[in-house]
Amino acid sequence: MPKIGHIKARRHDILFDLSTGEYTVEKRRLLLNRAPEYDPDCATTSFNRALWDVFRLEGESDEIVRHLYETMGQKLLFPNERELAFWGYGDASQQIVTTIRGVVPAAKNALIVDFRSPLSNCSIWRLLSNKRWNVFPVGRHCTKATFLFADAMENETPGIFRKSIEGLSRLIKRGDFNEPETCRDAAWEMFRLTDPVDRFVEYQLVVAPHLDICVSLSDAYARFVEYYGGIPSASKEQLSRRLMDYGARPKYNSSTRKVEVWGIGLTPY
Repeated sequence: MPKIGHIKARRHDILFDLSTGEYTVEKRRLLLNRAPEYDPDCATTSFNRALWDVFRLEGESDEIVRHLYETMGQKLLFPNERELAFWGYGDASQQIVTTIRGVVPAAKNALIVDFRSPLSNCSIWRLLSNKRWNVFPVGRHCTKATFLFADAMENETPGIFRKSIEGLSRLIKRGDFNEPETCRDAAWEMFRLTDPVDRFVEYQLVVAPHLDICVSLSDAYARFVEYYGGIPSASKEQLSRRLMDYGARPKYNSSTRKVEVWGIGLTPY
């Protein structure tokens, strides 16, 4: 017997064969008022145009839209399998989330990270590190997209739901996500710019391996956390290990019998 996945729509039941990705649509006996509507003929013209507008600077708009529909479909059937994140302009990202959460309830928990304020995002670094994410680069915000998203939310929800179902079917048939290169690059950039140790190095440290300088990393990082606020703590071992990646030098101190990190200096706030 094939393993069946079940997605409830307002007037239909969508049944997936999880081994093949094929699905059937059956009429429901009872109406579900809070479930999304399934309409095989509803277009997604405004929603697609809005997505192309905010993704256009990334050069792979069609592939990113395809990947988004597949992610939305996965969250319909497996809401905790992968998390959804938007990296870029926060206002445009919020419009995407507002539009799709009526179709995909789990999308209300999507993470929005605005690249214009990296320090304020460092508090989410542990969250990013502990889960698997599909990250979408929102390259710009434009007024036209605002009206297109509003029209999509009012008139195209059944079509967005259908496109998500089709995306889930493709995903099951393929067996895994096929992430566009720009989405992988956005994920790497998001992790890098929300990494508190990277920001610590960027904002307060000078790494100069040729200098015989040693500072108290724990004290310096504690002051950094206190000054900027909302940044997770890090152990001395974590700081030392990461700073060696930047070129700082470990040196054994025979008097304290500890390995110290040399070749770094502090900059003023």
